[in-house]
Amino acid sequence: MRKIFIIAFTFTAILWLLPSCIQEGKIYETEKSLVSVIEDIREPDFITEEIYSYKKTLGVDRIFHTYTLKEPSRDYPADEEELIRNLEKIRPSVSTLPEILNLFGKPPRVIIATNTSSEYQNYHLNLQYNDFTLYFGSEKETLIEIRIEDETSIYAYDGKIKYGQSLDYVLSYMPATEIIEGEEIDWEKSGVLFKNIEGRESLAYIDYKDKRIRMFFNNNRLSALYLY
Repeated sequence: MRKIFIIAFTFTAILWLLPSCIQEGKIYETEKSLVSVIEDIREPDFITEEIYSYKKTLGVDRIFHTYTLKEPSRDYPADEEELIRNLEKIRPSVSTLPEILNLFGKPPRVIIATNTSSEYQNYHLNLQYNDFTLYFGSEKETLIEIRIEDETSIYAYDGKIKYGQSLDYVLSYMPATEIIEGEEIDWEKSGVLFKNIEGRESLAYIDYKDKRIRMFFNNNRLSALYLY
């Protein structure tokens, strides 16, 4: 209970200290957009679904804070044509947070993930629109990635690659240049399939930097597709 209280208290302190931290130059200037979102989710139309949780993801400790909109401004997933049309209007490294909120409205869910295992506490902002997520990091004003991580998603990359497809199918369409087994991911490598990551037999990962797409696999099935 003591640990839970400390985590909750720490996050509350972060919420109130972020604006002053920006003025004192302790965090990136571009986090002003993140602060504005935090202010927005204090409004009555958002409810706290999960105050905290503690996970370890590929060696990175993170605290996740999830907020849910009481009455979503839009009903997602939309029909296929509208979804694809809207996604085609945004571009990673180009589209800004205000532009996205103007296009899609307030997200049904907001997730703020805080890295706790590094000297600098990074804040990762995720806007969830049910079957896709728009990811912002702490160092950019613009969208970093469009993330497809839900089995209900109808999105297909190049009209071919969809959530849940087999690893063999994906590789038949987009072959790997090399396969590395049992090691940790080298995030700089392109076209290299990492299998049995760090001894975890169910996990695989590949990044096609020339196509600006990366993918995670679980039990030989595509479990996450990121466009960047």
